[in-house]
Amino acid sequence: MVEKPTKQETMAAQAALHADGSLGFINAPVHRSSTVIFDTADAYLEREGRLNGGYFYGLYGTPARYALETEIAKLEGGSGCLAVQSATAAVTVIALHCLKSGSHVLLPKSAYFATNGVFKAFAGFDVDIDVYETSIGAQIETLIRPETALIWLEAPGSFIFDIPKIDAICEVARKHSVLTCCDATWATPLGISPLNLGCDFSLHSATKYIGGASEVSLGTLTAKDAKLAEDIRSTAMTFGIGADAESCSAILRGLRSLPVRLKHQSEVALELACRLEADPRVGRVRHPALSDHPDHALFQSYFTASSGLFSFSVPNVDLSEIRLFASALELIRLGAGWGGPISLVALNPPSDLSDDWIIRLSVGFEDIEDLWRDLSRALSALAGASTAKGQADVA
Repeated sequence: MVEKPTKQETMAAQAALHADGSLGFINAPVHRSSTVIFDTADAYLEREGRLNGGYFYGLYGTPARYALETEIAKLEGGSGCLAVQSATAAVTVIALHCLKSGSHVLLPKSAYFATNGVFKAFAGFDVDIDVYETSIGAQIETLIRPETALIWLEAPGSFIFDIPKIDAICEVARKHSVLTCCDATWATPLGISPLNLGCDFSLHSATKYIGGASEVSLGTLTAKDAKLAEDIRSTAMTFGIGADAESCSAILRGLRSLPVRLKHQSEVALELACRLEADPRVGRVRHPALSDHPDHALFQSYFTASSGLFSFSVPNVDLSEIRLFASALELIRLGAGWGGPISLVALNPPSDLSDDWIIRLSVGFEDIEDLWRDLSRALSALAGASTAKGQADVA
């Protein structure tokens, strides 16, 4: 008997290898159909009994979608996975499942803006939201109320890359029967397992690293408990939320090359972070794998892989200088996405996260020296503008 692979890299590389049954094709088949035909009246009348693993309507599941969900669940160590149109759709499913009028939600201060947007929309239906500092740990118990239904976590948080004390927060949540969900997109299922750290749900924007080509939008939501997995699937069905076969097939193809891509991107990103940290033109560099990051110990404890995404701040600059920085870039492009082959920067103005502009860098597949020259040229343009501004102020 052939032993099943236990290494995640091997599991990813051979994802859905037998999804077409015995036909022998290496990729999962794509069924472009909304309608499923039934042979008998009884089969048709019992069609909704096929909810978990069967087929009765294209929106609710196809072979490619079930194949993707099966592989993600295995990588995450979960009982079941749900693939939907986007990560924002996955957040919406969690909110629809957990919340009702009068519910209370706890969100981290550095939560992704789209996640904030979903929960703020639910605030209009008498859902109360409190924001907590990521470093709160077990003290989050002081914020829990009888009506608290959900604690949201991100590992790490958006733009400032802070890491919550996942196990401590989840232990307190279980004590009070509060559900927890962690957005773990940054390191992919290869780099962190929120379910093994105590979370009830793990969410990924497969649009990013798992897909890897910046060509398709898809989110996954994996549950530790089989009953919770059934519940979120039922919620998604009720509201017509589900990923299409084409998108699932594309994400499956991306999953197979994920280990190689992630290794390259994370190595280049860490080297660039080190160079930027030593550059006097740059303020604070935020990358959890750096030894001086405030949450580096948590990174070492929770993560088995890093990522190609980090940020750095540029102090004492205004929008006109940021424009000069952006226009000086030639290889690195401006864009809100990350995890794909093209290196991108996103710009975050001064806010409650930082008094300075934050520049988020997503490392693609380009050569590190080319990327460094591009960054250095843009930083020189920024420094030159700052010097000129300072001289003008003195004059």
